[in-house]
Amino acid sequence: MEYFLPDTYILRTQRHPDGQIELTLSRDAGLPDISDILIGSTDTWKVTEVLRDSADIRVRVQRA
Repeated sequence: MEYFLPDTYILRTQRHPDGQIELTLSRDAGLPDISDILIGSTDTWKVTEVLRDSADIRVRVQRA
């Protein structure tokens, strides 16, 4: 599915050497599934992995 992701829901962005990007999302963003498309104000990403955390939601994404 495609979801609009407001910038305020992205708490942190971390780039990895393998080319993937890890986004830390606030709980208000909801829990995306693998293969979901996240549409931000400047980028569009495809979710490749969901990493659950006690405080926030972390997802690994690739630019779509």
